Amino acid sequence: MIKITILPAKNMTKSLSLIILYFFCAHYVLSQYNQYSCYYKDIGKPAREHLVDYEHLQLRVSFDTAQSKVYGQVIHYFKSLKNNLDSLVLDAADIQIDEVFFQNEKIKSYKQQNNLLIIYLPKKLSKDEKAFISIDYTCVPKRGIYFIGWNDSLSFSMRQIWTQGQGIDNRHWIPMFDDMSDKITTDITIIFNQKYQVISNGVLVEKKKLKSNLMEWHYRMNKAHAPYLIMLAIGDYKIKKYKSKNGIEITAYYYPDKEHCADTTFRYSSQMMDFLEKETGVNYPWDKYSIIPVQEYIYGAMENTTATIFGDFFLIDGYSVNDRDFLPVAAHELAHQWFGDYVTAYSNAHTWLQESFATHYNWLLEKEYFGKDHYDWNRKSATDGILKESEKNLNPIAHSAAGTVRIYPKGAYVLHMLKYVTGKELFDASIKRYLNQHAYQNVETNDLMMAIYNETGIYLDWFFDEWIYRGGEPHYQIKFERVEKASESVGIFYIKQNQEFKDNLYVFKMPIEFEIHFTDGSFENKRAMIEDKEAAVEISFPKNKSIAYVLFDPNSNILKKVTFEKPLDMLKNQLAKAVNILDRYDALVEMRTISMDKKRDILQERYYQESFHAMKAEIVKQLLYDTVNANSVEIIRNALLKAHPIVNRAVIENTKKIPFNLKPEFFSALNTTKSYLNIEKLMWILYDNFPNEYQKIIDSSNKLKSNDRNIEIASLSIEYLTTKDKKALKKIILYSSPSFEFHTRINAFNALVKINYIDENVRKYLIQAIRSTNGRLSGPAKEILNYFEKQKRQ
Repeated sequence: MIKITILPAKNMTKSLSLIILYFFCAHYVLSQYNQYSCYYKDIGKPAREHLVDYEHLQLRVSFDTAQSKVYGQVIHYFKSLKNNLDSLVLDAADIQIDEVFFQNEKIKSYKQQNNLLIIYLPKKLSKDEKAFISIDYTCVPKRGIYFIGWNDSLSFSMRQIWTQGQGIDNRHWIPMFDDMSDKITTDITIIFNQKYQVISNGVLVEKKKLKSNLMEWHYRMNKAHAPYLIMLAIGDYKIKKYKSKNGIEITAYYYPDKEHCADTTFRYSSQMMDFLEKETGVNYPWDKYSIIPVQEYIYGAMENTTATIFGDFFLIDGYSVNDRDFLPVAAHELAHQWFGDYVTAYSNAHTWLQESFATHYNWLLEKEYFGKDHYDWNRKSATDGILKESEKNLNPIAHSAAGTVRIYPKGAYVLHMLKYVTGKELFDASIKRYLNQHAYQNVETNDLMMAIYNETGIYLDWFFDEWIYRGGEPHYQIKFERVEKASESVGIFYIKQNQEFKDNLYVFKMPIEFEIHFTDGSFENKRAMIEDKEAAVEISFPKNKSIAYVLFDPNSNILKKVTFEKPLDMLKNQLAKAVNILDRYDALVEMRTISMDKKRDILQERYYQESFHAMKAEIVKQLLYDTVNANSVEIIRNALLKAHPIVNRAVIENTKKIPFNLKPEFFSALNTTKSYLNIEKLMWILYDNFPNEYQKIIDSSNKLKSNDRNIEIASLSIEYLTTKDKKALKKIILYSSPSFEFHTRINAFNALVKINYIDENVRKYLIQAIRSTNGRLSGPAKEILNYFEKQKRQ
């Protein structure tokens, strides 16, 4: 650390001193970027201060489902962290407090203000003194706990109760210290109708019958977890059970009418737990694990301790698995049981320690089951969004305003780079140490860096500084030339970092691989630390070698933007011979602007030699402009009828006018593609091209029943557009009502836009949807209502 003192002078104002200090420090940090951390202002960085240590929460709840009302009693066991403690402050948003007891003594000295409950203790507590407080309360929460379908007069909706505590929403139905920096054990008792399944955190220690068809469920967590992870879920479910190699019981819940989805949805459940135990080196840290689908879920899934909730739109079959696979989500939430639940960030500024790790490990798990190409493609798919995010702002990953793109995929990519820098063996050992050292505790980013240092002896402050504490990514501009010397040839890579140097974004320091590949199949490579704005890397090779292609950062181990112009022959060789899919894909993308006559042969050749769907999809997108060539047409047929559904989709989404010679194949694809999304898109393309054959389109699709009814709604829409059948219209309107889950409703609303129909019922349903707490329903509903209002004004 550098300490700079500016002495006061009679002719120098304080403000001038500060200006000089600012510019001097800015210049010094710029020139010594790899030695000093640069911090952004972050009001969400500090952990929340508290004067007591809450140790145990005991909760007892029942419900009035018709009124969406909670009746609760919560007991907080705590320890004072200071002498003369005279009050407690709890979070309690719109909760009616009925009675408060301190050590079984009723007290009246409490008040509520600004969504806080302030309780004045009848006696002062000394430091480390333990006590408990009991609160009886009622509430009708707008957040935190959700009552689904209990007032559906048509009885189409599921009837459920479920909770969502993250970020700070459990305070809407439990008076509590609702902060991620706290760790508590819990006892949760729920009283409800015995015909339903009731799930909460931990182990079910007692299940007791009461009168009036009621049942009491008592769940216990003996190990501490964060308050936002407290959960419950109530609904009508069947179950499947799995068991890990270490004997952990995994209970998967599904709807009675979705048994055909269970095996696909929950495939590899036990194997995923086995994999994560092996990969982290740490056994699953809890006693059990459950996976529960819920209707109207506002996110994708939530990693509540021992009990993951997920949106029922992830109950998938053999078709929807190709539209919205649950496996990556299941892997992500399971990884959170280690990263987030077992070890929890102190504050939102360090949330990346949870989400980035869960994303990285779900990528690794996908790699285990789908292969290395899939893992690499996950990184490639994330890159464009990451770079685009940096165009908005340069917030770092370790920041409470980092945003989803940074704390999920960017952080996961950074962990890939960290492993690239240290090597897998040292990375894995460091993560094991990090987890074990902070078991059932809170952490911040420095804890990870020091765990790596203590395990490996490598001090990675420079890496954390540029990738975690600063924002942005490098933009490398690369040029290559071959230079002939007396006894050898030299390939020279010229590297220039071209990113805009602003907002603490400076030159990046990273070890980077360079490769020269020759036409005889051999290659030369070098790894060099690139840490200057401009650099050159030389690789010597025999004079008789002919270069096929060259690679900067093969397999894209570095997150970056890169500009590297290469001649067409080099791109062709790279596409044909590079080992890694990302290097082949990069060459393929660079060929988009090349005329068809110069690339046709290599594209046709590579289509049959590539196995990964992303490569085939990109090839067929380029060949779609070549429908006069018989070989290209045959590839399009293959892509539409015989390839992976993602390759089918590349043809479908990039076709507007169906060539006459491909009409039979487009109709056949309705029966061959294994994707509800593909079928819906096909239906509309076929209808746009051949409206007189609408009945054939409908008949080919009606046998399929997707969860969100997209095929049925498309059929109804086509039927109404063609025949004005009022029964079809009536059913579309019904599907837009609150009796159905939100994906079905959005599909119905979009169909009403297609047929340009609105009435008072539709308007009422749109307004109800706009008022929903589910942003994925309210957002589209608002846009659609605005569309109709605009139509009305015209």
